[in-house]
Amino acid sequence: MKKKSSPDKSRNEIEDAILHLDEVVRHTDEAVLAILHATGKISEIAGNNPDISKLVTDIYEHCNFQDITRQRLIKIAKTLTSLESGTSIKKTKRSKAEELMSGPQLPKDTPSQEAIDNLFSTLK
Repeated sequence: MKKKSSPDKSRNEIEDAILHLDEVVRHTDEAVLAILHATGKISEIAGNNPDISKLVTDIYEHCNFQDITRQRLIKIAKTLTSLESGTSIKKTKRSKAEELMSGPQLPKDTPSQEAIDNLFSTLK
């Protein structure tokens, strides 16, 4: 039979989880900066070689994972912080623009391309 953990133990586990998430964000940031720095050096050395230029561009594009990962981890950390403090995060009514610009979404909540296009058409 599994023992129930005390509120203090649960709180410490949440604090630890938040610290671990912070470390993942920090290490991911550092790794991507190192990758981008090295990629820039490769680009300088390669000069106008189209094959290497294509690969360098691919590396830059694939490093976008870090921004999405960072945003998702920050959302999780905020939720854990809220749980730890005993407050709840209430979903507030947001405008369509706020919904579309609130960072990465779960697949079930992902806005359609049409909704994104409509948002941008209102900004013109």
